[in-house]
Amino acid sequence: MKNISINPIKTMVNILKRYNFIIFFTILASILIVTVIMLTNIFTQPNDTDPDSINRSQTFDQITIDKLNKFENSANNINYKSLPAGRINPFSE
Repeated sequence: MKNISINPIKTMVNILKRYNFIIFFTILASILIVTVIMLTNIFTQPNDTDPDSINRSQTFDQITIDKLNKFENSANNINYKSLPAGRINPFSE
């Protein structure tokens, strides 16, 4: 009988050489399946930002009201620089 020494590393390398395409496509398919499952779970979860459940403050504090009152409205006559002839102000009403 012959003395046969089987090296486990050589055996593993031979298996990888022989089945490298099958291993690659199996890993690729597994990653694709996991990705599809994760995306499906993300899209099927209910939306947590329900407009009725958001707590909003319905009142302004006095500081905010004072700041809003300081703004000029369009009814006030404000002297702007006159534009050259033939030009119009795109921001005028």
